[in-house]
Amino acid sequence: MATSTHTTTTTRTFTHTATHLAGIIASALAETLMTIGISVDKASRVYGYEATLGTWIQERSLAVIRITTTSPGGIESPAYSFVIDYTAFDPDEELRDQLARLRRQLVKEPRVQVGSDFTITAVPRAGFHLSDQSGWTSRRTPLPTFDDGYRHGTAGSGPGASAVFRSHRLG
Repeated sequence: MATSTHTTTTTRTFTHTATHLAGIIASALAETLMTIGISVDKASRVYGYEATLGTWIQERSLAVIRITTTSPGGIESPAYSFVIDYTAFDPDEELRDQLARLRRQLVKEPRVQVGSDFTITAVPRAGFHLSDQSGWTSRRTPLPTFDDGYRHGTAGSGPGASAVFRSHRLG
């Protein structure tokens, strides 16, 4: 009787991590926006930002993504943030997401007024510059104040980076 063996090696690169985190951020944000009452057509815009977010994470230039909501009356308020943490590279770390955990916590989030919209602002790491990306422009007005907010938890992680999701709508 003959025996055979098969060995498989998986190589994870930072590119995998960047793509993974960009997808998680887009999914978590779109679900959150729809849960709080932002229309599906508006919230679905987030998926168009995934490639840009992945590029900035790959460049290690992105520090924070800040999301504001604007009521029909024009008042802009801090809403959410994703803080990108670039950690020591561990090639054995698995790509992980905590979307199920985040979904359970979304019931705590208050709803917005019908007709509200949102804005996403990317903030570079100190000493870095975000590369030019199609559809993204510099913000001309100051952001509202973002306090520490409520830490929903790590949305996703992989070798070399993680994304922590915070709500600035909950005390």
